[in-house]
Amino acid sequence: TCSETFLSKLTLHSLVQTEQKSFIFDNCGKAVLRKGNLSDHYRVHTKREPFIPETCSKEFLRKGKLKTHRQVHAEKKSFVCDTCGKAFFPKETLETDKLVHTEQKNFLCDICGKTFSKKRNLETHERIHKNERPFPCDKCGKSFSQKVNLSVHYRVHTKERPYKCEMCGKSFSQVTILNNHYRTHTKVKPFVCDKCGKRFTQVSNLNAHYRKHT
Repeated sequence: TCSETFLSKLTLHSLVQTEQKSFIFDNCGKAVLRKGNLSDHYRVHTKREPFIPETCSKEFLRKGKLKTHRQVHAEKKSFVCDTCGKAFFPKETLETDKLVHTEQKNFLCDICGKTFSKKRNLETHERIHKNERPFPCDKCGKSFSQKVNLSVHYRVHTKERPYKCEMCGKSFSQVTILNNHYRTHTKVKPFVCDKCGKRFTQVSNLNAHYRKHT
């Protein structure tokens, strides 16, 4: 036994003295019964919190281990939509996304021919052609045709980046930019050139490539 004083019950300390201690802390060699106690003891030495991923409750003592664990979550996003290039997990969420693309669109824009599944979406779209921008930014005066675009723009002023990459921790102001960024990790290239077969991670890169054929 030892002379260490505990606020908890003596019986618990006796158990620690007698049972197998299978988790060893590297810094001081202290052994603990439960792996979760390593994180608690880690704080004693470093005065810092352990690294916790955004997608689950696991804790890691080293940032490198956290980065490796993030790869597990990133690789799970393996079901890619052929239409928009977004990656999904599980597969059921991909099927939901496909319904968005295949939904019946009965509302036609007379100016450009684009179709919409809801009348209000058509009316919002028509503001682009009419150059109507009823949503002004109170910081800089810039106006937008849709309220959601104003909300996205507002992050330029607030520096808010709510969409974080699970793999590298980099943050983005828009979910579409995050989805494009994910492909740098997954190496998914959903956009294909119909002239030479070359594939690209982003549609903008495909469009730039097309100019080489013209």
